[in-house]
Amino acid sequence: MMIRGLKRAVFYSAFFQQSCIPPKTREPRFARFVLVPEFSATIRNHSGPAMTTPVPENNTCKMLHPNSGFNQRVLNPKSLPLSFIRAFESLPRIVSWFAVLMAFIACQAISPILTAAQPQHGWVTNPVEAPGVVYGTFFSEAAGQAVSYHVLLPPGWDESANLSRSYPAVYYLHGSGAPTTTGIPIVSQMFRNAMLSGEMPEALVVFPNGLPEGMYVDAKDGSQPAETIIIQELIPHIEAAYRAIPDRQARIAEGWSMGGYGAGRFIFKFPELFAAGSMLGAGPLQLDLLADGPGLVPFPVRLRIFNEVFGGDQEYFEAQSPWRLAEQYAAAPAYPVRLRIALGDADHVFPANEAFHAHLLTLGIAHEWYVFEGLAHQAPAVLSAIQQAGGWAFYQEIFGDAVSAGPAAPEQPAQLMLLQNYPNPFNNRTVIRFELAESAEISLSLHDLQGRQIGVLTEGARAAGAHQHALDASGFGLPSGVYLLQLRAGQLTDSLRITLLK
Repeated sequence: MMIRGLKRAVFYSAFFQQSCIPPKTREPRFARFVLVPEFSATIRNHSGPAMTTPVPENNTCKMLHPNSGFNQRVLNPKSLPLSFIRAFESLPRIVSWFAVLMAFIACQAISPILTAAQPQHGWVTNPVEAPGVVYGTFFSEAAGQAVSYHVLLPPGWDESANLSRSYPAVYYLHGSGAPTTTGIPIVSQMFRNAMLSGEMPEALVVFPNGLPEGMYVDAKDGSQPAETIIIQELIPHIEAAYRAIPDRQARIAEGWSMGGYGAGRFIFKFPELFAAGSMLGAGPLQLDLLADGPGLVPFPVRLRIFNEVFGGDQEYFEAQSPWRLAEQYAAAPAYPVRLRIALGDADHVFPANEAFHAHLLTLGIAHEWYVFEGLAHQAPAVLSAIQQAGGWAFYQEIFGDAVSAGPAAPEQPAQLMLLQNYPNPFNNRTVIRFELAESAEISLSLHDLQGRQIGVLTEGARAAGAHQHALDASGFGLPSGVYLLQLRAGQLTDSLRITLLK
């Protein structure tokens, strides 16, 4: 009612610019009559140019508009009292101020509604309570503040027999909208039940905070480095704090809706980090975010994302898309990846997913394509359908040997061993660890994937035991990529792949 009243106030504030006929009786085509001091009436016909007609010396004249079907009376100011004219002329100003007041009251009334409709951005969410789920934060250099996350721990995580056991990890990326934690209780319970029943290998399920509309992309203006936080900071943090296996074969990127878009981005952009990806109801997969279509997210939301995340830059939007990243991967597939795409045929993102599916076939990228009849954009329904289709085998097959049946048996000390660097991936700086069974002269060097030596990092005599070396790769001027560390002691050598991400 308040909005309707505001509209009426604005209408009547333009009293002398529009016909005075009540809204319910006014015809679509009408004339505007403006009081002018030169004893003439200016007629503005919406279907033609303005015309000026003289006004007789008597008080009014009658003018018939050919399309209106009614007569209008135009006032002659010369025959009216001066006080009446001044009062009459001040009426639009009074009505205008009234309209301003009404607009202010209306804005005060609806501002809470508009504010609630906007996603509430924040790197720290409230904790979610669910069986087996823990809440954590870490300080992000990229964000310059704390960032939160949730982790579903596998059953028996804290039992004494499992304290030396490491686990693979599923990085489950949430969809858009606030709060970002809404789906955690349902999704975590599905994974937990599957682990308890033995349908899925025991694993960590990590729920990153990707912001309500972060798109798992580094925003073009640098304000929301969602990709950098997850790839360069969260993954190393999880592997250090939760005994996650630091190997690509032990990582899966999975997500729903916006998260499915993110999972597709990650496996094609970082195949050295993830063995597989699962894109569930993924979107947006179209190459034009602003193009209209049936059932799409409202245009104002898409426009906001396009401007805030992608800087209003079509080229940048396309460069981040799984569509273009898949093309880059297909041109040089250094690592094999397994991809699963699943959604309902009644989902509004189905046409774009179907086109993406055809595009992958054209590129020669093998993938699993699940379409569930009658299902719309509803995560629980799609997840349940995947379970019924034997979807838990996906995790069994991916993790494979990365999952141990129990705690690993103690190993005999090796003569020479390179341990996983931390963090990995890293941005110029990382710590390299290695162990020696006995004293030896060692040489630690860095190589590219073709085996060409880039430089010697450290060398000399080392005593038996554990050692570490702090690597600063900035002096080598290296681009982002995968490199080899080689540790040599006499006739013994060990090597390790490390990932530099700038």
